Amino acid sequence: MKTVTNPTGFDIRATSSCGSHVCLIKAGITRDIPDSMFTDACLRGCLPADASVDNPATPVDESRVIMIESVMNDILDEGDEELLTRDGCPKASEIKNRFGSHSTEERETAWDNVKATRDKD
Repeated sequence: MKTVTNPTGFDIRATSSCGSHVCLIKAGITRDIPDSMFTDACLRGCLPADASVDNPATPVDESRVIMIESVMNDILDEGDEELLTRDGCPKASEIKNRFGSHSTEERETAWDNVKATRDKD
């Protein structure tokens, strides 16, 4: 969970990175939200309530995302369900084992790209 505050004069609806969940963050309110909604909430005007949190608007390094996509595709091609979450995404721990440390934003961006590419096939 991450804590955000909504300094805007209007309510904000933040969507999870997979698009399946939404939460309402009322104007002037500070609240905890799931990590998967943090970036969207900040892009819509919320601010991290914890000053130690990096700005989520920091650009994602596309070269790293491409390498993470390759690792994800390798994991998916292996077909070992133990390496996947219930949603079919390769587990973060397995990506870390093969790629190394990475951010949630990099992983989520890579997963969105992998899903889009595989859906076309």
